[in-house]
Amino acid sequence: MVVNCHDGLKLVNSKLPEFLKKTGYKNPTDKDVSAFKYAANTNLHYFEWIFQPGNETQAEAFHNHMKFKTTARKWYETVPVDEIFGTPSDASAVLLVDVGENTGHDILGFHRAHPNLPGQLILQDLPTTIQSLDAAKLEPIEAGAHDFFTP
Repeated sequence: MVVNCHDGLKLVNSKLPEFLKKTGYKNPTDKDVSAFKYAANTNLHYFEWIFQPGNETQAEAFHNHMKFKTTARKWYETVPVDEIFGTPSDASAVLLVDVGENTGHDILGFHRAHPNLPGQLILQDLPTTIQSLDAAKLEPIEAGAHDFFTP
């Protein structure tokens, strides 16, 4: 099934009442029981489904959403970052791990805003996302694959 972003949202919204009734109107807590999976009639999680052949338009829409959400004022521009993070005693210690942030827009922005803060910056996302990244564009951020649906 090929679903573009707008149609995908309509699809999930149209099936949401049915999904909620079927699941007893409980707050979803299981990634494998979701309104998306129910509406799209798939066993794949959204982040697996989106990168399947035929879903390129949906993947592009998701990437554009992630880029767009970074156009507003950032958290690290509104708080006293130096006070919050302090100065790590070990410059090789991890300063910040950004989990599930797609192509690293926020952590790259954080680094540009605070280039002199010592410590490692790490981006973690699903393997398919990390494999699609250009490591040179992420310098000095370290990218690593991690399934954030697991401990």
